[in-house]
Amino acid sequence: MLRNIIERIRVARFVTLHQRSRRVIERWQTRALQRLLAHAAWNVPSYARLFEQHRFEPRAFRDVSDVARLPIVTKDLFLKKPPEEFTDNSRLITGAWKQTSGTSGKPFSFLRESSMLGDRDVDFECLRFLLWQGYTLNQVATLKTAQIIVRSGWKKNYLLITTEEMRSDPQTAIRSIAESGPDILTSCPSMLLEVARHMQHRAAERIRPRYVVSFGETLSPLVRDFLSEMFGCEVYDRYGMGEVGAIGTECARHNGFHLHAESVFVEVVDERDKSLPPGQFGRVIVTDLQNYSMPFIRYETGDRGALLEEPCECGLRVARIVVQGREMASVMLGGRKVPHVELTMALDDFKNAIYQFQIVKKTDTTIGVRVVRGPAFIDRTGQEIITQIKNIVGDATHIVVETVSSLPLTQSGKLCIVVDESIGGSALHAPTGHIKRRDA
Repeated sequence: MLRNIIERIRVARFVTLHQRSRRVIERWQTRALQRLLAHAAWNVPSYARLFEQHRFEPRAFRDVSDVARLPIVTKDLFLKKPPEEFTDNSRLITGAWKQTSGTSGKPFSFLRESSMLGDRDVDFECLRFLLWQGYTLNQVATLKTAQIIVRSGWKKNYLLITTEEMRSDPQTAIRSIAESGPDILTSCPSMLLEVARHMQHRAAERIRPRYVVSFGETLSPLVRDFLSEMFGCEVYDRYGMGEVGAIGTECARHNGFHLHAESVFVEVVDERDKSLPPGQFGRVIVTDLQNYSMPFIRYETGDRGALLEEPCECGLRVARIVVQGREMASVMLGGRKVPHVELTMALDDFKNAIYQFQIVKKTDTTIGVRVVRGPAFIDRTGQEIITQIKNIVGDATHIVVETVSSLPLTQSGKLCIVVDESIGGSALHAPTGHIKRRDA
């Protein structure tokens, strides 16, 4: 009896932490980091050696600022070693091995540990914006959800449609979703956009959820508005990554992702690994506070973002993060590395004219920009895109803008923002700026 009461109190503190004061959150995270670092030093060989190399003693850890004394780790640390080097050696592993989608170019198997919330973990992690609207966790668990994902499976109150089913027979997949009458429709923006466009252009069944939830890719304002119009509901976005799960969730103000402070500790650093003040964009670094089976401590996400610490109008005091996109994706042109973030920012002025875009390296001196046209796309938009891109890459690079009806997606239903088609391909001789159309 007493044990059950203590457990309920522990769970209640866990699920409400992100709604409490900054001081309470920082104390929680300090204790969580102390436990995690001590565990990793004793039970995970790779971290034990890493701490020793950097003369880091977990017992000397006093507050969250001490995290900066640790090195930042990347996916390569795990890819180069056998699993027993970076997993807990002290006990029988109870988590499940999973794999990233591979859109970064490096598919990666990782171990996720079960949460203290058990079956309710997915609802809390992915749908917590409903808690801010007055729902309880038990009420959230009763909602019907339709999700488009890579692999089939079973979850209570879930209809799971695979990306392959959506591609091979979209009409049947959409009909199945509509007939299930979901309260929530969730998938990555590219897949949600495909569903919405099928509903717009074909005699497809209408899907009318209470909420649409996107994750896994950047959700542009134009795509958000289009999804909201087609599904007739509000669209919520979520930020996360496969290795650590959800990192942040939007509130009804849609002005950044409120951090999941009970589960992750997030930093933004510059190129020298120095912490940046709130509002400045840099590399997003995350520590998973819950995964003891395969710890991710100061893990490079590959994303570029900025922390926001001023209070949100919604009343939540937990910090927020805004994310620009993948930091590591880039295009090599004439020996120069051009980050895709720079190209993405050059296209920001066209967010009302473009649903989606893809940067394609065709040769060492030629870039293709494939775009799915939005309602504000007009004849001169293509030439304006060329001008903006040239401001980044220089006049010596040929720019080819192609308007297309859709862009190819990965097996996971995501869009690769940067594609290299130059390997093994022939040179494309194009004028300095060139516009093609394949969406007629």
